[in-house]
Amino acid sequence: MESLLILAAVLFIGLPLPICIFLLVKRSTDATRIQVLESKLAQLSNKPSQPPPGKIPETVAPPPTPVSAATEPVEPPQPIETTSEPATPPIAALNAPAEYNSISQEPFAENVVSKPEPISPPPPPKPSGLTALLRSIGLWPPEEAASAEAGMMQWWLPRLGGLLATLSVISFAVYISQGTPPWVRFIELLIADIAVLGAGFFFINRRTKFGASLISTGLSMAYLTSIAAYAAPPVRIIHNPLIGILIQFAVIVGIFLISLRLANRNIAIMALVYGFLSSLFSAYVGLLEPSLISGLALYILGIGFSRKFNWLPILAISTIGAYLPVLSFCILKLVQSSTSTLPHTYSVIAALMMSVSLLPFCEIRWNLAKSLKAYISLHTLNTTICLAVGYLYIRFFTNDLVTFYGIATLVFTVWATIFGYRKLNSVLFQLFFLKASALAALWFVNNFAGDIRWFALIIEAALVAWIALRSKSLLQELASLALWIVSLWLAFSSIDFGEQLEMGSFKWCLLLAQPLIAATVFASLKSGRDQDKRISWFYRIFAIINGFAGMRFIIASDLVGDAQPIATGIYGAILCAFCFIPLFANSIPAISGGLLIFIANVQYWGNPYNEASFATSAILAFLLAGTITRLHKPRASNSSLFAELLFHATWVISLYAFLSNAFQSEAWFAYLPALLSIGLLAVPTGPFKALRETSLVPLLLFAAMSSSSISTSWGNWIAVILFLGVLFLPNFKPKIIGDFRILRPLNLWRTIQHLLVAVILIRVAFEFESWLGRVLILLALTISFHLLWRIHKHLIALVLSLATLGLSLISVASIWADSLGGFLNTLPWAREALTGGLLTTAIALGIGIDHARTQHRKLSAQARNGLAYLAATIAFATIIITLSSDLLWRESSFTPLVALSCLILIAIGIGAKIKPYRMVALIGFALPLARLFIYDIRETLTRIIAFAILSVLITFIGYLYHRFQSRIE
Repeated sequence: MESLLILAAVLFIGLPLPICIFLLVKRSTDATRIQVLESKLAQLSNKPSQPPPGKIPETVAPPPTPVSAATEPVEPPQPIETTSEPATPPIAALNAPAEYNSISQEPFAENVVSKPEPISPPPPPKPSGLTALLRSIGLWPPEEAASAEAGMMQWWLPRLGGLLATLSVISFAVYISQGTPPWVRFIELLIADIAVLGAGFFFINRRTKFGASLISTGLSMAYLTSIAAYAAPPVRIIHNPLIGILIQFAVIVGIFLISLRLANRNIAIMALVYGFLSSLFSAYVGLLEPSLISGLALYILGIGFSRKFNWLPILAISTIGAYLPVLSFCILKLVQSSTSTLPHTYSVIAALMMSVSLLPFCEIRWNLAKSLKAYISLHTLNTTICLAVGYLYIRFFTNDLVTFYGIATLVFTVWATIFGYRKLNSVLFQLFFLKASALAALWFVNNFAGDIRWFALIIEAALVAWIALRSKSLLQELASLALWIVSLWLAFSSIDFGEQLEMGSFKWCLLLAQPLIAATVFASLKSGRDQDKRISWFYRIFAIINGFAGMRFIIASDLVGDAQPIATGIYGAILCAFCFIPLFANSIPAISGGLLIFIANVQYWGNPYNEASFATSAILAFLLAGTITRLHKPRASNSSLFAELLFHATWVISLYAFLSNAFQSEAWFAYLPALLSIGLLAVPTGPFKALRETSLVPLLLFAAMSSSSISTSWGNWIAVILFLGVLFLPNFKPKIIGDFRILRPLNLWRTIQHLLVAVILIRVAFEFESWLGRVLILLALTISFHLLWRIHKHLIALVLSLATLGLSLISVASIWADSLGGFLNTLPWAREALTGGLLTTAIALGIGIDHARTQHRKLSAQARNGLAYLAATIAFATIIITLSSDLLWRESSFTPLVALSCLILIAIGIGAKIKPYRMVALIGFALPLARLFIYDIRETLTRIIAFAILSVLITFIGYLYHRFQSRIE
């Protein structure tokens, strides 16, 4: 009985290959017949409708002109004589000029029905770079596939059938080869490799693509066989690692030779990848320097094959792979593998320098960057990887950075000199020169100690200062600034560390007078330099330094506690008052005084317990913002708008700090940021130009520093409604949007507002005691952001809608993962889990349907399909997680329920005409199918037969889809 079962298994295993060959031949024959029929149909459809040659079509006689009976008598009709010969027109009519013919035919033009010209189909969209690369190396369906479904059925399914057939063969081989010696198994692998390669060479001239695929498969099998000869215990016949590596490289050399013989660059790139894998394997087994040499040799081969095939990806892969052996040393050392030794430092440095020099050598030899600009990026990648890998290895394992920096400096300097000699302003010269300069600086800093390090910095600082003085400078301004600097330095030097000056003393008055006098000096000097914007910015910087000096002098007094913010604010107001003096009426005193008023508010934020300090600092900031509005011209400048926004935000923060200190323990405090933001959005702006932007400040403060203290579910829902009101209010009152001045470009205010509200409400949701309540809040956020996306058409709402939907999925996943559920603090009951999972699935499906069926000017059809794919994937994942959780787990019904979910998703995709839903469901069928074969069918022989049958079925389905493609689509 067992022999019969084995015979049946052999028959089932052998079925896929002849069936596949038969289907391929049948497909080719059908394609030839279809092409012949299409050509005949094209000839019949394009056949002209004129009569055959030799016959002249009859012309329609013009309608007779009505004539009066009184002028011309009506003659009886004459009999018409017929002859067997066709009537020939008169010679004069044949020889009539074209003008006459065109004129004579004009009255009948309206009776002639012109055949509409066929509309040429639009050109197919150009595939992306990644798709083109995968297609060129045989990992993506060809362009002939009409759709994703056709590509899956015609291209992926036959390959999947072949893979399953291979798995069945492997499983059967393992099943029948138990107890056989390793050399027998190795011979079996060799026979399989030779068989596949022989089939490939047999088909290479008959069916080129099919033969090339078989050759590639056979070469991959040969390489894996060479690895298995040393690394796989069941077939291990080689015990010397050096011999094993040599055999691998011999196979790789053979693959390279076959790629040259067939002129196939895909095989060449496959050989290159396998070569670098063997280099890594040699590093793993302890062949250190040989792995470096092999990587360098493969880099040279890659350069040669890139030049041979004129294909940049081969060179790019070679450039990256050349540094993999050194990187593997680092990784092996970090994971503490068996390879505890490392190659010599000079060996690694020499390999790195030779690798980084090969590409510029090729550039000099062939002038690659002139033909393709991508080589510039490749040079940048080459040098960056070399330095990064070298630094990582040297820094953490040998700590000989001085040697590395020195040798690298010499190499990069040589190449910079060569490229600079060829063309001084070339990109490659700048690249190597900048990196050589940085390496030289690092070498000096690490090689020398003491004064020489800061001496270089002093020389550089003196050079920069000399350039600045030669570009913009006047003697009187330099003298004034020098005097101010000396004065300020002396003033600082006179205050000991920790000294507290008595308020009202002579020294205290002098210190406070110094910033006042400095402000007048800067203001008077700037008044003569208003036309020069760069000098004006320098004076603004000096004004800021002057404001900090005033702050230092206030802090040095014996004022403590709440008196400091009051004194700082008043001192800043005095400095601002200088702006009303005509001689000093510019921005310098206002900058110094405004900085002190801002510092006064900052001092209050650190100690928000006194009403007087709050009133002083907040009122001064509000008054200063109102004063700045007088500087606005008919069109306010960005600097004045930013200044107004700064001080509006300052007094709003002070107000929030005061309210937070007073009412933070109250349960309703969570509503305060939303109410304050709504108030700032709804209040009339008056003369202010930057007041609307401050509506974001309470949201930012609450999101950054406060936490929700609501303990009831209805309180959380009130907070949700209020914060959603902040989102929807500007969309219901478009005038509010027009009041945004600074953050209106690129709708920056909308982005910040949406992000802050999303963060706050997500935190409210995750602080909710009920798991279902959390999911409902997240779903309400998802729907709200989706509605906002439909209202104002900005992508931030779309992104946040998808993000909150993803968080809903994570919340559903928390019922499946105990660690995640413990992190989220709450877990549902079974009824709540099912309700939340089904609601999340339904909303995800609804959002996907809306994206797929609603056109949008900011989203292409491809983007809308992608969103539909994402929504369908989230819905499918949610229902799978829900059904597989411990609360709802039913081992016997899980597979049919998942299959039923896929069928429902297909039904929705067919009913709503949404292709992504059908595709996700089609792919989702792999889950119940895989569970059926992996989990439900556990017997080895049964699994082998199932794999074989599944291979035949999938291959046959692919053939049927190709055969009846026109009917299906």
